[in-house]
Amino acid sequence: MPPVQKGHLFSVQDVIAAVQNGESDFEMDSDDTDASEMDKENQQPIDCPANDDVDIKFRWLKKEFISPNTDFSGSEITNDATSLLTPLEYFQKFVTEDMIETLTRNTNEYSLQKNGTSVNTNNKEIEKMLGMYLKMGLMQMSGVRMYWETDTRYTPASDVMSRNRFQSLLTSLHFINNLTVSEMEKKDKLWKLRPWLNSFRERCLQVVPEEHNSVDEMMIPFKGRFSNIKQYMRGKPHPWGFKLWMEYDKSELGLSGDVVMKLASTLPEGQNYKIYADNYFTCVPLVVKLLERGIHYVGTARQVRLPDCNLEDEKSLKKKGRGSFDVQVEGNHNICAVKWYDNRAVTLVSSFAGPEPVQKIQCWDKATKTIIDVERPYIVGTYNKHMGGVDLLDSFAAKYKFPMKSHRWYIYIFWHTIILAVINSWLLY
Repeated sequence: MPPVQKGHLFSVQDVIAAVQNGESDFEMDSDDTDASEMDKENQQPIDCPANDDVDIKFRWLKKEFISPNTDFSGSEITNDATSLLTPLEYFQKFVTEDMIETLTRNTNEYSLQKNGTSVNTNNKEIEKMLGMYLKMGLMQMSGVRMYWETDTRYTPASDVMSRNRFQSLLTSLHFINNLTVSEMEKKDKLWKLRPWLNSFRERCLQVVPEEHNSVDEMMIPFKGRFSNIKQYMRGKPHPWGFKLWMEYDKSELGLSGDVVMKLASTLPEGQNYKIYADNYFTCVPLVVKLLERGIHYVGTARQVRLPDCNLEDEKSLKKKGRGSFDVQVEGNHNICAVKWYDNRAVTLVSSFAGPEPVQKIQCWDKATKTIIDVERPYIVGTYNKHMGGVDLLDSFAAKYKFPMKSHRWYIYIFWHTIILAVINSWLLY
């Protein structure tokens, strides 16, 4: 399998398959710079569904877009709680005592099967290890041993557990009894972590979703020829999001469309939830499929995913000046496409947001070196307001690096769920 190319998005299955085929030596590589959204405007995505693959016909017209009624009828996220829980109680909403108990039992069994002697840990010691991991991530050092060395000793970790005991637990962590797993279950590439992931996802799904949800990919750093494992998630925009772990298979909508549909399946139908995503995910058949479930969508779009939608080209809009835009409406499904020119042109598609009301915003003009008023369509404003929550979490998680190396690649996914549990706990608080 070729090395990662910038701008190319690999699914979780792609990365795991490469790891299982021995194509990873787990050497650190944290560079993950994608091409800008504007530069990808006219590139054909490899998973974009062909027009003939989707049995939906589109008819784009030059007419006024009439926004449908999108009043939200879902559950309120607040409740009548009169007192706050402790930080641990919030954390245990996502990492429960039962999950810790199962982890402890499987860790003891695995160490016995591997070494002939059990590591003989207990729930309290596993909880201490998780706490040490979080503390050590706040005070980052180049290696685990440094937290116990005389000159660099970090007492929040070193006073809790000895270095040898800590490393022994790390190498023994296990999430399933290998001897009880069938060959059918082992066809799942995440079978060693599957019980933990299922439990964690079940806890996440118990959180009441908000009206506005952004969808984006997120990187799980690990060391190998593939610099990261990608995870797709649904999030809230301010300041981070509730995350769900899922894997995806391609469908008639392509991988990116399938991602959004499966995340949207966790939202109740017919209650006017709104989803926001960038141009990697957006295609018109996806917007139609979401509308059938009573879920609305706003996203930037690549021109190649808008067949027969004859919006003005960038040169024409540039001549009209900053703030100029063009609108097309899909007549069969009432979907609006807006191309807006600021410093460059960007195209957005929505099932509920159009150009009106046009807003006046202040922008810096390089030519005159002054602040000028620029017209901005409503669809652009609502996208900017509600998109980006996953990117904030991605940036936070990327900075939270743990110095312990492991050849068991799925351990990095486990630690990632711990970080997500902490952030989810903070959001509930």
